[in-house]
Amino acid sequence: MESKVKWLSVILLLFLGGLLGGCTETDGPQPDLEERSDQAGEALPPSSAVKEGEERAEEDPITDEQLANEADDKLEEKELRMMVVGDIMMHMPQIEAGFTGEKYDFSPFFEEVAPLFKEADLVMGNLETTFGGPERGYSGYPLFSAPDALAHALKDAGFDVITTANNHSLDTGEKGLLRTIDQLEAVGLLRTGTFRSQEERDTILTVTKNGITIAILAYTYGTNGIPIPDGKEYLVNLLDQSLIKADIEQAKKKADFVSVAIHFGAEYQVEPNEEQRRWVDQLFDWGADLIFGSHPHVLQPLEHRTWENEEERGEGLVIFSLGNFISNQRDEPRDIGGILDITLTKTESERSINSVNFIPTYVHRYELEGRRHYQVIPMNRLLELRTYPALSEADYDVLAERYQKMMDHVVPVHMMAEEEGFEPSRRQTTP
Repeated sequence: MESKVKWLSVILLLFLGGLLGGCTETDGPQPDLEERSDQAGEALPPSSAVKEGEERAEEDPITDEQLANEADDKLEEKELRMMVVGDIMMHMPQIEAGFTGEKYDFSPFFEEVAPLFKEADLVMGNLETTFGGPERGYSGYPLFSAPDALAHALKDAGFDVITTANNHSLDTGEKGLLRTIDQLEAVGLLRTGTFRSQEERDTILTVTKNGITIAILAYTYGTNGIPIPDGKEYLVNLLDQSLIKADIEQAKKKADFVSVAIHFGAEYQVEPNEEQRRWVDQLFDWGADLIFGSHPHVLQPLEHRTWENEEERGEGLVIFSLGNFISNQRDEPRDIGGILDITLTKTESERSINSVNFIPTYVHRYELEGRRHYQVIPMNRLLELRTYPALSEADYDVLAERYQKMMDHVVPVHMMAEEEGFEPSRRQTTP
């Protein structure tokens, strides 16, 4: 099967004098009974078969209009909109801020992004903490363990899929890793990257929405020196060429698009290093369509990259680091993350990365009525409203400059044009 990929202009909304902003099912549809066949390969009779002795009316001939409508149905475009964020961290000041005096509640942290997430069919992020449980106690860096209420808050905010392969996967040991899986599943979140068994690890996570299936894989460079128990290498997906190549090959048989969440790179570096670039080249070569980087805790550039293998050639999308979605890290630029907003489309003959929108987010930390508060705010909204607590007009002006600087850093110039630059991204399938 030969494939080609071109590109569509990135959707970036302009506002405020040049600022940019952005505002499981597992099976596809089943065939009608008339389309099914019996064991002998004969078509099953329709439920409205005539009774014995009755005269069957002649079927009307198929008209040109009906043929045209059938052709239109085959060309009908299906669409899936997904949003992806970076590291979801929980330092001790955040844990303390989430305590109401009676219980933990982190929902206010995400109130400003929840309406945006509702516009997506699929929302995904990287959980860089564990749920070690109240018996163990809660902690931030260097061994993260957050209250279970965070899982509820993520689900309520609109997250669908959580990746758990990162350098903090084993912060609370094997027991904490397994408990984290339990807590995510208990609130209805899908997850991948850490696993209970080899069988579970070998099962590719796929999500089907609106007739489009996407496979989601996740890997990490390591676990901060905490050893994976002998004989239980399945617990955490580590970066391993043969493993990842095999996973992608399996995923391509099950999905229209293959995405890879990869935890790699050097912390606090705003540009990808050579090792990151080598991994991205390999992932595209093996057949990945979408690559979402994490670990540096700062934003790194978005790129369209060519890939090819023995069967296909084309282009895909990578963001080397999505930065911190939420954390207590305040040094610039660690307090700014982003939401990658992607629309995938599919017809009978084509698969498309149809549009890409990047939305910077700001972690607003402030004191009010004797308590510390955290909010993840889309920066276009923050700069448009200018009504958030503890921010002066001078603060907004500085944030506006940082916003534009971050957009220039992350989004390539040729992706800025709305009508010039990229053409539609198409992976054409030939029978």
